Amino acid sequence: MSNNRPPLIVYLHGTPGSGGELALVDGNNALGPDICTPDRFGIDPQLDIDTAFERLAEMICKEGDTRPIHLIGFSLGAFAALQVASRLGARVVRLDLVSAAAPLELGHFLPDMAGRPVFEAARAGGWKFCALVRLQAMFARIMPGAMTSMLFASAAPADRALLAAKGFRARYRQILSASFTDGGVGYAREISAYVRPWAGCLANISADTTLWHGSEDNWTPFTMAEALGAALPADVRINRLAGLSHYSALAAALSAIAEESS
Repeated sequence: MSNNRPPLIVYLHGTPGSGGELALVDGNNALGPDICTPDRFGIDPQLDIDTAFERLAEMICKEGDTRPIHLIGFSLGAFAALQVASRLGARVVRLDLVSAAAPLELGHFLPDMAGRPVFEAARAGGWKFCALVRLQAMFARIMPGAMTSMLFASAAPADRALLAAKGFRARYRQILSASFTDGGVGYAREISAYVRPWAGCLANISADTTLWHGSEDNWTPFTMAEALGAALPADVRINRLAGLSHYSALAAALSAIAEESS
């Protein structure tokens, strides 16, 4: 029977990001080869964000057939995972959010976020944000190495150690390139939606939820995990990963999730 089938594991990447994040921190492919990594930025850029998330939910359902769904959302991929979970209801049986970007209306987070200038520009909107996205797309296309260095300039020690690991920079450059293949339209659409109030969708979340968050994360500060855990209606498990930051938390979480799922 369909309800006895193992869940489809779906990984929703960060922003910027791609499914390549799994290889970035999980070279052993701990979650197995069948994990689904939908390309959110490949969804028709003409669609508004709500329709894009509806399309994403449809893509995941089609991939899963009648199987239950286990969502893993990383960073701003947690925003996407929560949007999908609110639409699919009981079909989603497990939700793991890693270094989750919580709704900004839940706290005074921006001053502690490394991406503050981008989020503030998205809030303001207009030509300045459009110009910033075009500039990021250009850097990702012609100088991905320089953009990688800029993004990790203020990284916490655990993430700097990852950056120094063999192959990390090359794989991250590929992720940046994949994030802006459409000129940054999908990226900009999602960032613009994220900075607007969206906590209302949390009331629809029924899946067992675990938050994995580094204590030293300066991309999405740990206070986001605490606020998100308090805002979700069901009991939420928060795993505080001592000494870890953003991508280092992802590496630790994926290993632990794989062990729990085996």
